[in-house]
Amino acid sequence: MHIIKGMASDMNGFSDGISVELPDFHEAWERFEDSYTNLLSRLEIRTREDREQAVTLQGQMDTLREGMRQALAGAEEARGVFGALRGVSKDLNVAVRRVDKTLERVFEEFSIGESILVRTITLLDRKLQDS
Repeated sequence: MHIIKGMASDMNGFSDGISVELPDFHEAWERFEDSYTNLLSRLEIRTREDREQAVTLQGQMDTLREGMRQALAGAEEARGVFGALRGVSKDLNVAVRRVDKTLERVFEEFSIGESILVRTITLLDRKLQDS
């Protein structure tokens, strides 16, 4: 029973640690969106150098989006993994519910990030097409 309580404690610690970080993660996405939306709305591609820099930024955004896709896939895979531990003990049941909720929130934040990246990349694509 001591091992089970330790597992529950570790799982709760994981949820606590992630929950502390998620608001900052969300805020970072909001700042990212605000910064790039403002930047790209004013972006004028006039020269070859402007275009090269925009294409470089587009590549960086595509790389970031691919990383976000991988993070989403990992978060998706992690959701529900601990369900098999339900029913072992009351403490473990509570910890599994907390971890599941935490992983759901992580998945939501990654989804928000991917959505912001898609909008940003689309805006940049339009700017490049219009130039």
